[in-house]
Amino acid sequence: MFFNKTIILLLIFRSIIPSFIHTELLECGSALLFPRTTKHDLLLVFLVNLATNPATVFLDFFFRYNFISPVVWIIFIEGMVWLVESIIYKFCLHQKTNPFLFSFVLNGASYGLGLLLH
Repeated sequence: MFFNKTIILLLIFRSIIPSFIHTELLECGSALLFPRTTKHDLLLVFLVNLATNPATVFLDFFFRYNFISPVVWIIFIEGMVWLVESIIYKFCLHQKTNPFLFSFVLNGASYGLGLLLH
């Protein structure tokens, strides 16, 4: 029993940490492409990903293959991340940009480039 829990925790942390680092690099880098991105906005992108990325990877680890289809699961989980991040950006971004587009571009870049890297 202990052995199984240890393996699961090891797999989770082996997935969470690299995913978090890649996501932060790609999304903070993508945020810099938007005009008038402030230090506050970059910190916000970092903190939002700190909240959403580990939770997303954790949920993905357990539910991807227990869902109707892995593709439907990815669309669902990425859609939820996009919506949550968009709402946070709507209330907290300093730059005057569409928060839904901002989140869509950052998440699209992160997910798309993440696929290419792996």
